[in-house]
Amino acid sequence: MHFLELRRGSVAADADRVTQLLVTGRDLLVQAQKTAEVQAALRLDGQSFELDPASRTARDVTHRGGPSARGQLLAVPAALADVFECGDYNGCFFVNVAVQFPLPHDPAHVTAAEHKQAMEGIIRELAGFANTKDADALAEEISMIMEGAYVTRQVTGNPRTAEIASRLIRGAVDRRISGP
Repeated sequence: MHFLELRRGSVAADADRVTQLLVTGRDLLVQAQKTAEVQAALRLDGQSFELDPASRTARDVTHRGGPSARGQLLAVPAALADVFECGDYNGCFFVNVAVQFPLPHDPAHVTAAEHKQAMEGIIRELAGFANTKDADALAEEISMIMEGAYVTRQVTGNPRTAEIASRLIRGAVDRRISGP
């Protein structure tokens, strides 16, 4: 089977999602994200979780990174790897929505931006707990690495994307946090 034939179903599904978003706006966006998060969680571990994806990511990072904030920051790429390996990864839902709705005042774009701000806030809080001198700068760097990883994996399909993100995040953490 040709690559284009394999991707046709995925492209059609994306087109359907965009059409639905155009018709019903922010409410559908929120519902679609909750549904996607529920389905992903059931596939991964079958346990209940918060419907807010930023909260789920924070819980995953906390679980993987242990008690230290530094360890939790270094666990971000492992959480990314889980997302990439879920089997039907088609890019970050929020990045895809922001691209489809580029006007900053559009409700769908606002929701996507709020999610990205919430994720950066979680990283900033962890950086503060890790006693970095500039939690804002570290949060911005890790958030940028995460966004680059989402897009790189989507566009290139590189299976080492999370590994590359891990090296970059380790470098940022090592530069900005002294000690364990």
